[in-house]
Amino acid sequence: MNDRQEGSPGSAETSNSFSLSCEEIPIALIRLDQDLVIQQTNRAAQRLLGMERPGRTLLGFFEADERERVRAFLTQKPPPAAGTSIRAHLMTGGLARPLLVLAGEPGEDGLLTVALLDLTMVSDENEMPVGRESIYHILAEGSDVGVVIANKEFRVVYANHRFSEIIGVPREDIVGVDFRHYIHPDDRGIVANRYRLRLERADVTPVYEFRVQRADGSYSTLRVHSTSLIGRDGEPYSVAHLIDISSEVESRRRLEESERKYRTLIETMLSGIFVEDAQNTITLVNTSLCEMLEYDSPDDLVGQPASDIIAGWSSPQMFDLRRRHTAGMSELYEAKLITRLGRRIPVLLSVSPLYDLEGGYTGTLTVVTDISQLIEARMEAQFLLDLLMHDVGNQLQLVLMGADMLESRPSPDDTDVARAYIRDGVNRCLEIISKVRRTEAVGSASQGPVNLSAVLKMECDLVQKQLGVMPTIEEMPERVMVLADNALGQMLRNILENAVKHNPADDKRVWISGRRLNSMFLLCVTDNGPGLSDSKKRDLFDPHRRYGGVGLHLVWRIVKRYGGDIIVSDRVEGEPEKGLRVCVRLPLTDEA
Repeated sequence: MNDRQEGSPGSAETSNSFSLSCEEIPIALIRLDQDLVIQQTNRAAQRLLGMERPGRTLLGFFEADERERVRAFLTQKPPPAAGTSIRAHLMTGGLARPLLVLAGEPGEDGLLTVALLDLTMVSDENEMPVGRESIYHILAEGSDVGVVIANKEFRVVYANHRFSEIIGVPREDIVGVDFRHYIHPDDRGIVANRYRLRLERADVTPVYEFRVQRADGSYSTLRVHSTSLIGRDGEPYSVAHLIDISSEVESRRRLEESERKYRTLIETMLSGIFVEDAQNTITLVNTSLCEMLEYDSPDDLVGQPASDIIAGWSSPQMFDLRRRHTAGMSELYEAKLITRLGRRIPVLLSVSPLYDLEGGYTGTLTVVTDISQLIEARMEAQFLLDLLMHDVGNQLQLVLMGADMLESRPSPDDTDVARAYIRDGVNRCLEIISKVRRTEAVGSASQGPVNLSAVLKMECDLVQKQLGVMPTIEEMPERVMVLADNALGQMLRNILENAVKHNPADDKRVWISGRRLNSMFLLCVTDNGPGLSDSKKRDLFDPHRRYGGVGLHLVWRIVKRYGGDIIVSDRVEGEPEKGLRVCVRLPLTDEA
């Protein structure tokens, strides 16, 4: 025999309840767990089986060639209907004793109640001291599952004590009542329809859930397992075994609500989130991360190794990270993620380890923050700092030269020169600081349609007043609507000022022309200055070279922000000494 360690998993209260209700019944009653191990017995069962304490498997008491049949009967899905039976032989003292094995309904604790009837003393089942109906009645009354029998008119003909407890109504008030009276209005239709079909022997699912109204007006959710039978009067009856699962439903509702809140939190976060298991495989991704990485659906990422979307990490690095996470370390670090199109975006990764209920490591939760704008702002701050240090530093050299001249007791003419150095250096420093301040404010304005022609005319007039040169507009439509903001005038002013200030010619000339190129507009500013060599043209917008000073770097930044570009070439191809041409391409709007 396959014996188990003695003892019962059930509570003392459950065991005592079973003993009190079944101890004196002359029928052997036992309760089995899902492995058919005996957990509880009454005295009649103890005498029949010759055992005092539970803990042994029931199958070990039957003949070897019948054990599998008994197992199949007791473990069938759904469980055997209460009151059904099979014949088998019990082995006691080396003799085979014929038995009738009757099944009851599983209780809320999962234990199955079984009755064993000794057939050695009778030659006919009709001669048994206790009939099948009495046995079923004993099983029903001793069960912690509600039992209801109803006729074809929906009226209750029998209800056990447990069902009376479930709905809070005395049994004498239940019998004879249409059971639909106790069902929630929203569930009556489906319950009644299945009831009719079952009595008509139709193929209907025997297990489902519905709500019943208690005497106090509250509702309980029951799981029903229904069967039908023909009574002695030849009429059909339905037998329902009912388990109160209200607490289970409430726990399920709370779990679903918790999951809903969790899903809402995950899906509405602006930051990306992904979860990976202990093998570094992605198991969950939110919408923000999909959008960040240019994927259409989370399904495109789930199942991939997390290392596939993180740029530049070697296998030893991934192993070291996983070792630290397994040890319980949470980390925050910068990395680059690879998008579906192969782009690399700078991100901040906040990684936390995950554990199961037993404390075992199951993977990590990673919050992903796109820091592209932060990186851009950091680079911009460094760029502005470099501009100030380089350009202001150069002008301060003039101030120092003037100060040195004044210290050496110069002549009146030298004093005037020294003062001019100092005044010019200070004014240029103030101009550079003013331009840098405007550069800092460029990113704050919103873009929209702006008439390029109108802004250009205003800036040309301003250049004439301040520098004495009036640019010539050769070809330019009256109305050109480009996508820009209030920094457009600053961009044009810097291009025009650069064409005039860096031109040593006595007859300074500036020409302007423009034309449409599909969805872009090409604006060109040409001068008759000394021009630039090819190497200087290439480095003109390099912030480390400063050939054009702050102005042209401001132009470059504004044009890039608008989604355009800049082209620098000779006014006369191959003859740079005859002047420079600076062309800017800007996106047109629908109003152009």
